[in-house]
Amino acid sequence: MPALMANHLRTTLRQQHAVEAIERLGGCVYYDYEIDDKFQCDPNRRSWLPDWMMDRFGPDWAHSVAVLNMAYRAVDGRVIRNEGCNDDAMYYLDAFPSLQVLVATQRQVTDRSMEQVARLKHLKKLYLSDARGITDTGTERLRKLRGLVSLHLTHASLRDDSLEFVESLPNLKVLSVRGNRLSDDAFANFSRLQQLESLEFGMAEFVVSNDALIQLAELKQLRYVQVASLPLTNEAIDCFGRLSQLEQLCLEDTEITDLARLQTVLPDCRIQLHSTTTW
Repeated sequence: MPALMANHLRTTLRQQHAVEAIERLGGCVYYDYEIDDKFQCDPNRRSWLPDWMMDRFGPDWAHSVAVLNMAYRAVDGRVIRNEGCNDDAMYYLDAFPSLQVLVATQRQVTDRSMEQVARLKHLKKLYLSDARGITDTGTERLRKLRGLVSLHLTHASLRDDSLEFVESLPNLKVLSVRGNRLSDDAFANFSRLQQLESLEFGMAEFVVSNDALIQLAELKQLRYVQVASLPLTNEAIDCFGRLSQLEQLCLEDTEITDLARLQTVLPDCRIQLHSTTTW
Protein backbone atom coordinates (compact mmCIF):
# COMPACT_ATOMS: atom_id res chain seq x y z
CA MET A 1 0.00 0.00 0.00
CA PRO A 2 2.75 2.54 0.82
CA ALA A 3 4.33 1.82 -2.58
CA LEU A 4 1.02 2.44 -4.35
CA MET A 5 0.52 5.70 -2.50
CA ALA A 6 4.04 6.80 -3.31
CA ASN A 7 3.54 6.01 -6.99
CA HIS A 8 0.23 7.89 -7.03
CA LEU A 9 1.88 10.89 -5.39
CA ARG A 10 4.66 10.91 -8.01
CA THR A 11 2.09 10.71 -10.82
CA THR A 12 0.02 13.50 -9.26
CA LEU A 13 2.98 15.82 -8.83
CA ARG A 14 4.25 15.10 -12.32
CA GLN A 15 0.90 16.03 -13.86
CA GLN A 16 0.56 19.07 -11.62
CA HIS A 17 3.98 20.41 -12.59
CA ALA A 18 3.28 19.74 -16.27
CA VAL A 19 -0.02 21.65 -16.10
CA GLU A 20 1.76 24.61 -14.52
CA ALA A 21 4.38 24.55 -17.27
CA ILE A 22 1.77 24.33 -20.02
CA GLU A 23 -0.09 27.33 -18.62
CA ARG A 24 3.15 29.32 -18.44
CA LEU A 25 3.69 28.52 -22.13
CA GLY A 26 0.27 29.89 -23.03
CA GLY A 27 -1.70 26.64 -23.25
CA CYS A 28 -4.68 25.40 -21.27
CA VAL A 29 -5.96 22.05 -20.03
CA TYR A 30 -9.28 20.47 -19.11
CA TYR A 31 -9.62 17.53 -16.75
CA ASP A 32 -11.66 14.39 -17.35
CA TYR A 33 -14.59 15.61 -15.25
CA GLU A 34 -14.82 18.78 -17.41
CA ILE A 35 -15.63 17.01 -20.68
CA ASP A 36 -18.73 15.13 -21.83
CA ASP A 37 -19.00 11.85 -23.72
CA LYS A 38 -18.47 13.71 -27.02
CA PHE A 39 -15.20 15.19 -25.74
CA GLN A 40 -16.71 18.67 -25.55
CA CYS A 41 -15.31 20.90 -22.81
CA ASP A 42 -17.52 22.37 -20.14
CA PRO A 43 -15.59 24.10 -17.34
CA ASN A 44 -18.83 24.35 -15.33
CA ARG A 45 -19.01 20.60 -14.81
CA ARG A 46 -18.20 19.62 -11.25
CA SER A 47 -15.87 16.98 -9.91
CA TRP A 48 -17.16 14.08 -7.85
CA LEU A 49 -14.71 15.17 -5.16
CA PRO A 50 -16.12 17.27 -2.32
CA ASP A 51 -15.26 20.95 -2.62
CA TRP A 52 -13.04 20.85 0.43
CA MET A 53 -10.90 18.11 -1.10
CA MET A 54 -10.61 20.00 -4.40
CA ASP A 55 -9.58 23.12 -2.49
CA ARG A 56 -7.01 21.26 -0.42
CA PHE A 57 -5.53 18.79 -2.90
CA GLY A 58 -6.45 20.22 -6.31
CA PRO A 59 -7.82 18.29 -9.32
CA ASP A 60 -4.58 16.45 -10.08
CA TRP A 61 -4.99 14.17 -7.06
CA ALA A 62 -8.10 12.44 -8.45
CA HIS A 63 -8.38 13.47 -12.09
CA SER A 64 -6.45 13.10 -15.33
CA VAL A 65 -5.88 15.80 -17.93
CA ALA A 66 -8.15 14.91 -20.87
CA VAL A 67 -7.79 17.94 -23.15
CA LEU A 68 -4.70 19.99 -23.97
CA ASN A 69 -4.99 23.09 -26.13
CA MET A 70 -1.69 24.71 -27.08
CA ALA A 71 -3.17 26.72 -29.96
CA TYR A 72 -5.37 29.16 -28.06
CA ARG A 73 -7.13 29.81 -24.78
CA ALA A 74 -10.18 31.78 -23.71
CA VAL A 75 -9.66 34.74 -21.39
CA ASP A 76 -12.67 36.81 -20.27
CA GLY A 77 -14.63 35.74 -23.34
CA ARG A 78 -11.77 36.53 -25.73
CA VAL A 79 -9.75 34.01 -27.70
CA ILE A 80 -6.01 34.45 -27.21
CA ARG A 81 -3.92 32.68 -29.84
CA ASN A 82 -0.69 31.08 -28.70
CA GLU A 83 1.62 31.59 -31.67
CA GLY A 84 4.91 32.12 -29.85
CA CYS A 85 5.33 28.63 -28.38
CA ASN A 86 7.45 25.99 -30.16
CA ASP A 87 7.51 22.20 -29.97
CA ASP A 88 9.29 22.21 -26.60
CA ALA A 89 5.79 22.26 -25.11
CA MET A 90 5.24 18.72 -26.36
CA TYR A 91 7.89 17.51 -23.92
CA TYR A 92 5.17 17.56 -21.24
CA LEU A 93 2.81 15.18 -23.07
CA ASP A 94 4.25 12.18 -21.25
CA ALA A 95 2.71 13.58 -18.06
CA PHE A 96 -0.75 13.22 -19.62
CA PRO A 97 -1.04 9.51 -20.55
CA SER A 98 -4.87 9.65 -20.51
CA LEU A 99 -5.08 12.62 -22.89
CA GLN A 100 -8.03 12.35 -25.28
CA VAL A 101 -7.92 15.65 -27.21
CA LEU A 102 -4.86 17.59 -28.37
CA VAL A 103 -4.87 20.94 -30.19
CA ALA A 104 -1.59 22.36 -31.49
CA THR A 105 -0.49 24.81 -34.16
CA GLN A 106 2.43 26.25 -36.12
CA ARG A 107 5.88 25.71 -34.55
CA GLN A 108 4.43 23.31 -31.97
CA VAL A 109 3.79 20.79 -34.76
CA THR A 110 7.00 19.17 -35.98
CA ASP A 111 8.29 15.71 -36.81
CA ARG A 112 10.02 15.70 -33.41
CA SER A 113 6.85 16.53 -31.47
CA MET A 114 4.96 13.74 -33.26
CA GLU A 115 7.17 11.25 -31.37
CA GLN A 116 5.51 12.36 -28.13
CA VAL A 117 2.04 12.51 -29.71
CA ALA A 118 2.34 8.94 -30.99
CA ARG A 119 2.68 7.70 -27.40
CA LEU A 120 -0.79 8.97 -26.44
CA LYS A 121 -2.65 5.65 -26.56
CA HIS A 122 -6.00 7.11 -25.48
CA LEU A 123 -6.05 10.05 -27.92
CA LYS A 124 -9.38 10.42 -29.74
CA LYS A 125 -9.13 13.84 -31.41
CA LEU A 126 -6.04 15.49 -32.87
CA TYR A 127 -6.12 19.03 -34.27
CA LEU A 128 -2.91 20.20 -35.98
CA SER A 129 -3.29 23.51 -37.81
CA ASP A 130 -0.79 25.53 -39.87
CA ALA A 131 1.34 22.42 -39.51
CA ARG A 132 4.04 23.27 -42.03
CA GLY A 133 6.71 21.78 -39.79
CA ILE A 134 5.45 18.21 -40.23
CA THR A 135 6.58 15.96 -43.08
CA ASP A 136 6.15 12.31 -44.07
CA THR A 137 8.39 11.37 -41.16
CA GLY A 138 6.01 12.92 -38.67
CA THR A 139 2.81 11.57 -40.18
CA GLU A 140 4.26 8.07 -40.30
CA ARG A 141 4.56 8.18 -36.51
CA LEU A 142 0.82 8.80 -36.21
CA ARG A 143 0.07 5.25 -37.36
CA LYS A 144 0.23 4.21 -33.72
CA LEU A 145 -2.85 6.26 -32.81
CA ARG A 146 -5.28 3.48 -33.65
CA GLY A 147 -7.98 4.85 -31.35
CA LEU A 148 -8.09 8.19 -33.17
CA VAL A 149 -11.61 9.24 -34.19
CA SER A 150 -10.99 12.74 -35.54
CA LEU A 151 -7.89 14.10 -37.32
CA HIS A 152 -7.40 17.67 -38.57
CA LEU A 153 -4.06 18.07 -40.32
CA THR A 154 -4.32 21.37 -42.15
CA HIS A 155 -1.89 23.59 -44.05
CA ALA A 156 0.93 21.11 -43.61
CA SER A 157 3.73 19.97 -45.92
CA LEU A 158 1.85 16.87 -47.04
CA ARG A 159 1.88 15.03 -50.35
CA ASP A 160 -0.30 12.19 -51.60
CA ASP A 161 1.99 9.52 -50.11
CA SER A 162 1.94 11.32 -46.76
CA LEU A 163 -1.62 10.17 -46.17
CA GLU A 164 -1.01 6.44 -46.50
CA PHE A 165 -0.86 6.27 -42.71
CA VAL A 166 -4.60 6.99 -42.35
CA GLU A 167 -5.31 3.43 -43.49
CA SER A 168 -3.85 2.32 -40.15
CA LEU A 169 -6.52 4.24 -38.20
CA PRO A 170 -9.51 1.86 -38.05
CA ASN A 171 -11.69 4.18 -35.96
CA LEU A 172 -11.17 7.40 -37.91
CA LYS A 173 -14.50 9.08 -38.69
CA VAL A 174 -13.51 12.72 -39.27
CA LEU A 175 -10.65 13.84 -41.53
CA SER A 176 -9.64 17.36 -42.59
CA VAL A 177 -6.65 17.90 -44.90
CA ARG A 178 -7.38 21.42 -46.08
CA GLY A 179 -4.42 23.41 -47.33
CA ASN A 180 -2.22 20.48 -48.41
CA ARG A 181 -0.68 19.85 -51.84
CA LEU A 182 -2.65 16.77 -52.78
CA SER A 183 -4.03 15.30 -55.98
CA ASP A 184 -6.16 12.39 -57.24
CA ASP A 185 -3.80 9.83 -55.73
CA ALA A 186 -4.74 10.95 -52.23
CA PHE A 187 -8.32 9.86 -52.86
CA ALA A 188 -7.19 6.26 -53.12
CA ASN A 189 -6.31 6.52 -49.43
CA PHE A 190 -9.58 8.25 -48.58
CA SER A 191 -11.66 5.61 -50.35
CA ARG A 192 -10.28 2.87 -48.08
CA LEU A 193 -11.62 4.58 -44.96
CA GLN A 194 -14.95 2.79 -44.95
CA GLN A 195 -15.83 4.17 -41.51
CA LEU A 196 -15.29 7.83 -42.54
CA GLU A 197 -18.24 10.15 -41.89
CA SER A 198 -16.75 13.60 -42.53
CA LEU A 199 -14.13 14.79 -45.06
CA GLU A 200 -12.74 18.28 -45.68
CA PHE A 201 -10.26 19.02 -48.48
CA GLY A 202 -9.13 21.76 -50.83
CA MET A 203 -7.21 25.03 -50.78
CA ALA A 204 -3.49 25.30 -51.56
CA GLU A 205 -2.24 23.42 -54.63
CA PHE A 206 -4.93 20.78 -54.55
CA VAL A 207 -5.79 19.32 -57.97
CA VAL A 208 -8.66 16.86 -58.18
CA SER A 209 -10.48 15.32 -61.12
CA ASN A 210 -14.07 14.12 -61.41
CA ASP A 211 -12.80 10.53 -61.39
CA ALA A 212 -11.30 11.11 -57.94
CA LEU A 213 -14.58 12.47 -56.59
CA ILE A 214 -16.37 9.35 -57.80
CA GLN A 215 -14.14 7.27 -55.51
CA LEU A 216 -15.84 8.92 -52.53
CA ALA A 217 -19.01 7.03 -53.45
CA GLU A 218 -17.37 3.95 -51.95
CA LEU A 219 -17.59 5.58 -48.50
CA LYS A 220 -21.06 4.46 -47.47
CA GLN A 221 -20.85 6.15 -44.06
CA LEU A 222 -19.83 9.56 -45.46
CA ARG A 223 -22.32 12.22 -44.37
CA TYR A 224 -20.44 15.52 -44.60
CA VAL A 225 -18.08 16.87 -47.29
CA GLN A 226 -16.47 20.30 -47.42
CA VAL A 227 -14.65 21.43 -50.57
CA ALA A 228 -12.70 24.69 -50.50
CA SER A 229 -11.03 26.76 -53.23
CA LEU A 230 -10.99 24.14 -55.97
CA PRO A 231 -11.73 24.81 -59.67
CA LEU A 232 -14.61 22.34 -59.75
CA THR A 233 -17.15 23.06 -62.50
CA ASN A 234 -20.71 21.95 -63.20
CA GLU A 235 -19.26 18.75 -64.67
CA ALA A 236 -18.60 17.63 -61.10
CA ILE A 237 -22.30 17.73 -60.20
CA ASP A 238 -23.00 14.20 -61.45
CA CYS A 239 -20.03 12.97 -59.41
CA PHE A 240 -21.46 14.49 -56.26
CA GLY A 241 -24.79 12.94 -57.22
CA ARG A 242 -23.29 9.52 -56.61
CA LEU A 243 -22.82 10.46 -52.95
CA SER A 244 -26.49 9.81 -52.24
CA GLN A 245 -25.79 9.23 -48.54
CA LEU A 246 -24.58 12.82 -48.00
CA GLU A 247 -26.45 14.92 -45.48
CA GLN A 248 -24.43 18.12 -45.90
CA LEU A 249 -22.18 19.48 -48.67
CA CYS A 250 -20.25 22.74 -48.27
CA LEU A 251 -18.74 24.41 -51.34
CA GLU A 252 -16.37 27.33 -50.81
CA ASP A 253 -14.93 29.23 -53.78
CA THR A 254 -15.59 26.65 -56.48
CA GLU A 255 -16.78 27.21 -60.06
CA ILE A 256 -20.00 25.25 -59.64
CA THR A 257 -22.88 27.51 -60.61
CA ASP A 258 -25.84 25.19 -61.31
CA LEU A 259 -26.91 24.79 -57.73
CA ALA A 260 -30.48 23.92 -58.67
CA ARG A 261 -29.22 20.88 -60.55
CA LEU A 262 -26.93 19.99 -57.67
CA GLN A 263 -29.88 20.03 -55.31
CA THR A 264 -31.81 17.85 -57.75
CA VAL A 265 -29.18 15.10 -57.75
CA LEU A 266 -28.82 15.39 -53.95
CA PRO A 267 -32.43 16.01 -52.85
CA ASP A 268 -31.89 14.97 -49.23
CA CYS A 269 -28.65 16.91 -48.77
CA ARG A 270 -28.23 20.33 -47.21
CA ILE A 271 -26.00 22.30 -49.59
CA GLN A 272 -24.08 25.36 -48.47
CA LEU A 273 -22.26 27.90 -50.61
CA HIS A 274 -19.40 29.77 -48.91
CA SER A 275 -20.72 28.25 -45.64
CA THR A 276 -23.49 30.83 -45.45
CA THR A 277 -26.01 30.39 -48.29
CA THR A 278 -28.20 27.29 -47.93
CA TRP A 279 -30.00 25.76 -50.91
